[in-house]
Amino acid sequence: MHHNKHDIQRYTLCSGPHIQLDMRSSEEDGYDAMVMSPHKFLGGPGTPGLLLIRRSLYKLKNHPPSTCGGGTVDYVNGFNEEDTIYYEKIEEREEAGTPQILGKLRCALTFWVKESVGTKLIVQRENLFMEKVIKSFSSHENIKVLGGKQFNRAPILSFNIFKMEPESSTSGLGKQIHGRFVVKLLSDLFGVQLRGGCACAGPYGHALLGITPELSLTMRAYIQKGYGGLKPGWSRLSLSYCMLEEEVDYVVSAIVSVAKYGHRFLGLYDFDWKSGTWTYSKKRANELVGDDLASNFSSFRHVNDPTLVHPPECATCRNQAERFHHHLERAEAFSYLLPSCPPLRSIPSDVDPRDVYFLI
Repeated sequence: MHHNKHDIQRYTLCSGPHIQLDMRSSEEDGYDAMVMSPHKFLGGPGTPGLLLIRRSLYKLKNHPPSTCGGGTVDYVNGFNEEDTIYYEKIEEREEAGTPQILGKLRCALTFWVKESVGTKLIVQRENLFMEKVIKSFSSHENIKVLGGKQFNRAPILSFNIFKMEPESSTSGLGKQIHGRFVVKLLSDLFGVQLRGGCACAGPYGHALLGITPELSLTMRAYIQKGYGGLKPGWSRLSLSYCMLEEEVDYVVSAIVSVAKYGHRFLGLYDFDWKSGTWTYSKKRANELVGDDLASNFSSFRHVNDPTLVHPPECATCRNQAERFHHHLERAEAFSYLLPSCPPLRSIPSDVDPRDVYFLI
């Protein structure tokens, strides 16, 4: 349809690491152009972005390239600009300046790894993992998956966690647990890294979270005041086909654990209203549970030892799955030493408490 109207179709290939790539350039209804970020591939951080286009769309063959610089000319004399000869290959004439050699090599290797593993196996494993995650999350009312719940998808899932109200309450779900606190606690307790925030998807996030124009302007006003911590968002989980099933089970169990008792740990952390970051506070821990328990939690977190394997070694565990289970049990046991309702903390005077959508 687009081609009949002489339009150009351009797509952002975010799912490139997870599917078979084919621009279908030889077909009439094939894609005209794609932009791709190889840093999303396994081993891809540090790679340059890619632009894939039909060669017939390149209209500068008889003109200087879009960006002039070193490495684009085959011959130049300095007397007449019209005498300059630029390289014939589009890739060469459009890469002015010093090329990102290491990044390009890494980029090539990421594609080599993907092709060596095979798209069929990648899709099979990733669908298996997503089925495991979505089925687990769907059985917990206070874990809200954002977007669709189909298994056949890229292994990336955004979600929010809410505190469950007491059984005597008729309201069901309470306030949201701040997405960046969920991420922080998963890292501190379980050594699991997720991403918290809105993940470069502000407009889409408005739709997913049901943010009205009025609420959006309210949040915008707070951010203009410097209260970035009030910016709505979520926690985002990314899985890889190279993970072991017991590792995926551990990650899922860790998230479920945070959904069950993560709110109990709020009192151990400071919240920065400006940046939205959560920082463990030994002072708050001492005041909340006493010196002994605070020291116990500090050692349990293991965040000060970058060489430590998560979860830590277990003398009685026979395999990795048992080690994971042992660590999950320890974390849950520690949570019950904390009050079920953490003490309230102050809210800035120029912030309406009704606009604080998360537990604080």
